[in-house]
Amino acid sequence: MRQHLLVVLALLSGLVFAESQLSPKTPQIETKKESKGSIQYQQESHQTKSQPPSTPSAIPNSNDPKKNSEYGNQEGNEFWPPFLGFRFKVTDSLLVLFTAVLAIFTGKLWASTSKLVTGAEETAKKQLRAYISAVVESNRDYDGNVIPYETAIVVSNAGQTPAHKMTYWTLSDIHEFPLTKELTTPSKEDLKALEAYSVLHPGKDFYLRPDIPEFNTANRLRITNGQAVYIWGKISYEDAFGDNHDTAFCFFMDKEGYQHRQFAFYMDKNKAT
Repeated sequence: MRQHLLVVLALLSGLVFAESQLSPKTPQIETKKESKGSIQYQQESHQTKSQPPSTPSAIPNSNDPKKNSEYGNQEGNEFWPPFLGFRFKVTDSLLVLFTAVLAIFTGKLWASTSKLVTGAEETAKKQLRAYISAVVESNRDYDGNVIPYETAIVVSNAGQTPAHKMTYWTLSDIHEFPLTKELTTPSKEDLKALEAYSVLHPGKDFYLRPDIPEFNTANRLRITNGQAVYIWGKISYEDAFGDNHDTAFCFFMDKEGYQHRQFAFYMDKNKAT
């Protein structure tokens, strides 16, 4: 009897050791001398506990049509109908669509902001840049009296910033009226000789006094017969933003202007950039 008890205790100890290896959280069983019936009860109890609890299968029973239908409906609601052999999940596809729309609107917002900034910069340049104009006036003496047949070109800066690297040239001669051909311009050598850089500040002006033909008898006759005296030229300069501009001017004095001793702007020959 004693030998049988030792064998049972040895088997029980091995079983307890195996359970402790499989399940660390299983409480240890104190080995003590008990009756044979009590030992058999404990063995059955430990065997029952050592069996893992059965978990319900996530897959519905194929023999239950109702459960199969419910599971199919749940799976069908998560996916769009098949497209070109592919199945797309509803939530994922909607998330991708929302992200794409957000990216498109973000790009449009960036483009609009960029155009707005560019437009603001261009507007600032137009408002602040130098604007050079040229008008013709009759020469006057120190008392303010008009000097007959003498004239001057008044160049002024109507902008809010200085005009830099200013160069200019002017010519004068008698031609038919109205003009039937383009007026001449100085040659490259003459333009190079005329180069004289200067700066004109906002609200300031200076005078150009061109050499106009003498109003002798021959020239007065030409004017009376339908010709006119012309003064033309061009002013080039650079504004404060580094952009180059030109102001072209042209004035004439026909027989009517000769009677009043004054020049007038000639139609389409006055341009500014």
